[in-house]
Amino acid sequence: MKIKNENQCPLSVDYILRTYGEDALEPCCIVTDEEDEEMILIPKMREAMPAEAWFDLPQEFRLFVLRAFYESL
Repeated sequence: MKIKNENQCPLSVDYILRTYGEDALEPCCIVTDEEDEEMILIPKMREAMPAEAWFDLPQEFRLFVLRAFYESL
């Protein structure tokens, strides 16, 4: 499967930190199901933006952000 990077966002941690803040890759807990109160960890930058804004980012960039986030844990 080929991943598109339509907007050509730079794939670097430095770019993420400069653009979204020094704490962009810090872990943030969210509850995914109010009934079961299942919690997951996501990058703070993802928690701070609406879902529409997140999915407007190029897929390759989103995957890079998540990879960088999980490697930093």
